[in-house]
Amino acid sequence: MNDLLEEFATLATATTPDHDRALTRRGVPETWLKAPSAPARYGVGRGALTKEGWVFGPGHAHAFLPEPPLADIDSPEWPTPELFDLVVFRPDQPGRWWSKNESVLLNGSEVERATFFEDPLVIHPDPLEWMRAGGQGVVILDWGRFLPLHVGGPSRLVCTTLPLAERLDRALRAPPRRFQIEVIEEGVAA
Repeated sequence: MNDLLEEFATLATATTPDHDRALTRRGVPETWLKAPSAPARYGVGRGALTKEGWVFGPGHAHAFLPEPPLADIDSPEWPTPELFDLVVFRPDQPGRWWSKNESVLLNGSEVERATFFEDPLVIHPDPLEWMRAGGQGVVILDWGRFLPLHVGGPSRLVCTTLPLAERLDRALRAPPRRFQIEVIEEGVAA
């Protein structure tokens, strides 16, 4: 078990039925949150998002999502071997989030699945919308990265909002960085 998984386990044990009810009032399916085969879908911690990142302490309750999401107990991926990141956001301000290790995508393995099965890749604007979709699809967490590398596998990208689609279109049409490529030939032995 890695440190992030231990940290997430502590946050997941802090969730209460009141947290679940607050999320279901915001449209998160109760059946997804409490599926019999589901491990913890999210954790809860109090604190604040600052310019420097997440700070535990007094403040609002924030939801913590594991990246990758924990596999269902009945799936071939169970148990999830390790976490790469934790995504933190306030459910009442879902458009503002922070990730501990600066992952590019939430649920990034969905890109490989969509590519392999030739399914559309559904992209949500924020972590709460991803939860409302029962953990299906992805959220672009870091728009500053070269997105074609991260979402370019599937043949169809389906955005759940028009502003998201327009932003993604601009990001994917941006000219790639120009690199100087050189070849260094090593000496050839005769």
